[in-house]
Amino acid sequence: MKRIIGAVLMSVFVMGVYSQESDKAKGKSESQGIKTEVRKTDLMISGEKAIQTNAAETNYEMRMADGGVKTCFGQFFDSGGPTGAYKANEDYTYTIESETEGAHFILRFVEFYLSDGDELTVYDGNSTASKVIGTFSNTNKMPFELVSTGNSLTFVFHSDETGTGSGWRASIACYVGNQKVLKTNGMESYERLVYAINGVNTDKDIQLIRDLLSEKDFVGKSEYDKETQTMTVYVSQSNLSEAVLNLIQSAQTNLGYSFNAKLVNVIPAKVIK
Repeated sequence: MKRIIGAVLMSVFVMGVYSQESDKAKGKSESQGIKTEVRKTDLMISGEKAIQTNAAETNYEMRMADGGVKTCFGQFFDSGGPTGAYKANEDYTYTIESETEGAHFILRFVEFYLSDGDELTVYDGNSTASKVIGTFSNTNKMPFELVSTGNSLTFVFHSDETGTGSGWRASIACYVGNQKVLKTNGMESYERLVYAINGVNTDKDIQLIRDLLSEKDFVGKSEYDKETQTMTVYVSQSNLSEAVLNLIQSAQTNLGYSFNAKLVNVIPAKVIK
């Protein structure tokens, strides 16, 4: 009898230790600063290739580092990229310059989280000698829209030795006056796909959907009609309606809630200006 009771007590003890270790592992996983954005590879369509600007980055996914890039499209991340966190003891300076003459930038920060002691300073120009737009941190949050007066922005990031954060994710767009620069010279024909989208909470969330679409070479632009709750997506190829719908629906992962989206109309190709 004593042996049986001893065996039972030992079994209970082992199970308790195993449960505690599992809870610790789970807690560690949940506490890490992991971004909720959809990975670019999850959004890739078979046969699509990213344009390489150098060995380390693509033309549509910029990560904080020492250096810079010329572009008018894509997304700008901390060094951890779409799904990772930045590291401790980082000191980087990065300049984004417009590749379109006479254009200025609007960066929309759909995510921004820094740990205490870490900060991102933004300069309105191509160097740290330019005017400071602001120094942003956990207590001084980045505004949703960051606008340049000229054709470049310079970012200086510092993280201390105590920890890391999930960082940031910003969409990049260039404007000449009030006109957004598109991935076209206006001479290509675009088919227009019209989607009814219901249940999206805010204009900021609609913008996030449009940012996901703008990453794709085959998307010239998108327009949202708030009154009819429809989004028109201009595409340079035919037979992409299902792929675009999947991109729209993938935003649910970013937003953390569900909404309804369906194709309601296809308008034949027409030159956009």
